[in-house]
Amino acid sequence: MEAILGFLAALALSTISVGSFLGWSVEGAKNVKVAVTAGQARQFNSAAEKYVKDFASVLAQSATAGAPLIITPGMLRNAGYLNQAVSDTNAFQQTWVLQVRQPVPGQLQAIVTAEGAAIEPRQLVKIASNIYERGGFVPYPRQMGDSTMDANTAVGTNGGWHVPMAGWRSPGSGHLVSLLTFGGAASSSNGYLYRVSVPGRPDLNEMQTALGMRGNDINNVGVLRGASGAFSGRVATNGLDPNDLPPGWGGGFRTWDIYAGGTIAAGNGGSTPVGMSAAGNMWANTFELNAGAQHCGWSQVQIRNNNQMFICNAKGDWVPASALVGNLTTTAQYSGYYNGWGVTPPTCGPGGSPWFSITPVTTGVEFANHNPPLSGAVYQMGWNGSQWVLQIYDVLADGNRSRINDELGLQADIRVGCSFGNGA
Repeated sequence: MEAILGFLAALALSTISVGSFLGWSVEGAKNVKVAVTAGQARQFNSAAEKYVKDFASVLAQSATAGAPLIITPGMLRNAGYLNQAVSDTNAFQQTWVLQVRQPVPGQLQAIVTAEGAAIEPRQLVKIASNIYERGGFVPYPRQMGDSTMDANTAVGTNGGWHVPMAGWRSPGSGHLVSLLTFGGAASSSNGYLYRVSVPGRPDLNEMQTALGMRGNDINNVGVLRGASGAFSGRVATNGLDPNDLPPGWGGGFRTWDIYAGGTIAAGNGGSTPVGMSAAGNMWANTFELNAGAQHCGWSQVQIRNNNQMFICNAKGDWVPASALVGNLTTTAQYSGYYNGWGVTPPTCGPGGSPWFSITPVTTGVEFANHNPPLSGAVYQMGWNGSQWVLQIYDVLADGNRSRINDELGLQADIRVGCSFGNGA
């Protein structure tokens, strides 16, 4: 009898152990299925988010606030964002779907849903939790006793986000939903610069900071427009080599022709010691050609610091231009000078001597009506130690040609300049 009782007890214990083992095995299989599905979701979400960001400008041209654009696993796979070995369905035989909408121009919204057979509530929550912050699901009405849950709103892990399913292709209760981007892929705050235009969003084609090229080129530019330009090296146009410059030149600009509507000048710090205007005027503080050369070539010309011009003669020597076209230069002219007015002699420099000429202004003067009568006037130049002084005398008609200081208010025009000796 005791043997029979012992056998029955052993049989009962064995039955209990087998039952527990089977229960643990089933629960373990469910957990594995949950983990596999969550891993598949993370992989698909990553591919989907990269796709939306890279093709945001293209999606923005066709996505609307209405029915979403549907991107299938095959489309992601063909675009190179999803591995060829990844299945279209998860461990629960639900099919992954990427949905994209554009409720406001330039602002994309994207979610990933799993369509197919529903998953029971406990596993649904576990899978969403293992997808991390993006993970969520469309709940069953009053799921887990929560009266706020219904099939009209997808909820994130631990209530991290809520997305109304109106406007989306809702898979219904018991299905996974992952939140990817809301306003991120095509919004003005995402930091992306788009290669193509986005309707209603010209700002998406505008840089908001300096563009650093790290020494790389920008090729095939049509028209380059801007407020100003600064280059650290040389610039060339019309296919010329920017380094094709004479020896010793620092360079900067290499081109064929320059056609300016204003002024072309050279200088530093805002000064323009030499220049040429569109009106044809030219100026230079000094003008020297081959100034340091002792010998020259035919047709060369030189102007030295004393404003004297030299021309190269047939012997290859510099000859003052005055030797060929006259040795006088005029530096100033003064009109309407009276008796006693002074003129400062010019500074002529090496080899030059100052000179003056006086041209009387006697038109309309009646010498004979003066009392005593005059026969004319004498104009000459005196010296007071620093200036030439105009001296005008009236000549009496007394037979002795006596001179008196001018009483008629006579005037003269004075011209001054420099005289250079011939060097031909």
